[in-house]
Amino acid sequence: MAHVTKTNSHHFPTHIDIKSGARGRLIAMLDQDLACTFDLASQVKQAHWNVKGKEFYPLHLLFDEIAEELVKFVDELAERITSLGGYAHGTVRMAAEHSSLPEYPTEIDGVQMETYIDWMKSAYYITLTGLPAISVPCGFTDDGLPVGIQIVGRWHDDFGVLQIARAFEQATQVWKRRPPVVVEG
Repeated sequence: MAHVTKTNSHHFPTHIDIKSGARGRLIAMLDQDLACTFDLASQVKQAHWNVKGKEFYPLHLLFDEIAEELVKFVDELAERITSLGGYAHGTVRMAAEHSSLPEYPTEIDGVQMETYIDWMKSAYYITLTGLPAISVPCGFTDDGLPVGIQIVGRWHDDFGVLQIARAFEQATQVWKRRPPVVVEG
């Protein structure tokens, strides 16, 4: 289950017209997002530094670009926290302490994954077949992490795959579900 940890005990005067209790909860949620986004940026940099193989250069550039974009969000979140009168917990150590993201995967089911490509192998096999495929959200784990299913169609039946995906979404109404968010403390 995803947890929002109350990490922001420093409050400063502000001209924002939001009641103190609600403002404190907003600050706590933004601070949690700050920690997770900063953690995610560092995990993307981990992939950037360790990518190997024939696809090295484009993946190296892609991961660097994603990390740069994430840092922009880190800055935006920190500035929103301080504008609400909170204290932005923005160091790497603070992010690591308060992030709810799982650790960057180095093994899957006991098999060592040395590179990003190693742990993406399970997803690219369908791509190699040339068949149309789509991933559709289908729920959440007990820890609040998203789970999806992959729908694969017949050759050149892209429209059929889209129809099945839409029918699945309509039948399950998965877009109405949200992972539980718990404010502690």
